[in-house]
Amino acid sequence: IGKVLLEVGLDPASVREGFANGQTLGDTAEANGISPETIVDAIVDAMTERLNQAIADGKLTPEEAAEKAAGIPERAT
Repeated sequence: IGKVLLEVGLDPASVREGFANGQTLGDTAEANGISPETIVDAIVDAMTERLNQAIADGKLTPEEAAEKAAGIPERAT
């Protein structure tokens, strides 16, 4: 997730500080001029890429990956 945060312009330390102060990831993103949707999209893309790689590596079946992918957007917020 740290890599994804950096890619969209958020410093992971800022996110940790926000969490410590009771902010959500979306709150921290908005405070830094980044839309929460941008963060969610980046996380979904990164997790989808990892799931696809797990399928290619034989670690997950497509069905298992689809099950895991179903909740990614909700968990990313």
